[in-house]
Amino acid sequence: MEGTPCNVMPNSVCNNTIGNYSCYCPAGFTEGNNRCDDIDECATNAFTCPSTATDCFNKLGTYGCSCNAGYSRAAEVDEQSECTDTDECALNQHTCNVVTEVCRNVEPSFACDCRPGFHLMNGVCDDIRECQNSQLNNCSSPHMQCIEQEPGFSCACLPGYQLNGQVCEDINECLTSDICPVNTNCVNRDGGYTCRCDPNYVCPVNPFVNPVTVLSKSQSCVTVLIDDGSLYGLYEVKAVSNQNNFLVNSSAIKTKICGLSPNTQYNISVRVLALKGSNQLFTTTEFSAITAAMTDALKIRLSLRVLSET
Repeated sequence: MEGTPCNVMPNSVCNNTIGNYSCYCPAGFTEGNNRCDDIDECATNAFTCPSTATDCFNKLGTYGCSCNAGYSRAAEVDEQSECTDTDECALNQHTCNVVTEVCRNVEPSFACDCRPGFHLMNGVCDDIRECQNSQLNNCSSPHMQCIEQEPGFSCACLPGYQLNGQVCEDINECLTSDICPVNTNCVNRDGGYTCRCDPNYVCPVNPFVNPVTVLSKSQSCVTVLIDDGSLYGLYEVKAVSNQNNFLVNSSAIKTKICGLSPNTQYNISVRVLALKGSNQLFTTTEFSAITAAMTDALKIRLSLRVLSET
């Protein structure tokens, strides 16, 4: 670049006049000792920054205003101009939990709102336990259970029932062929069935049960309920998972197993050890299994009644 007579005066501007010239300091500079020194507008409080960019920084011959947190401006925009709100949600510059929260842009920052099915508990969006409040779910029909999901819930019929419209109706298991062993007859009952022995035939000892799948989210117990009319006097209840195992011998109508781990699937099975009124112990090698995930207040009614008609 071609020089000017004012090059000897750094940062000055040359002003041509008739037959002569002059050197002067432009705006943002002050003259001293035959040179133009930069004025620090920030240090001398000689700046005007907008409300969205209040932090002044000095530049050669001028100054700029840094955008406040939550604001930004394009690179080509005057550095003394207003800044616009940054949409952290659209730019994915937020810290919201994408599973439980949804980002909402709020000038000059953002907010994390709980997604549907969650509510704020101790500063965290936690799943709403709809099944624990009958006013929050519509699973009130007879023989229906509420199943917690995250988020939300679903309604399912209890074991032995099936959904017909909005009503849980009894499943007639006896319509299924070969549901009972040879030499027994199927008798349907509400929520289950009984395999009744033919006359003059001794039924096998193992009980006949239906697969059951239920869900829960908290540590819980499972209650195995034996029919009052069952001929079984002593039986073994077993709960098996990849976390832990439980084994209980019982002669009571109700047998409760507690301490099941949350969100863990268990195999609940029963093995008959002796009939009522008999001291003879049976040795059975097969368990009749119920596939069940542990649940709150679940009662599995086993169809353990085997009758010998004479």
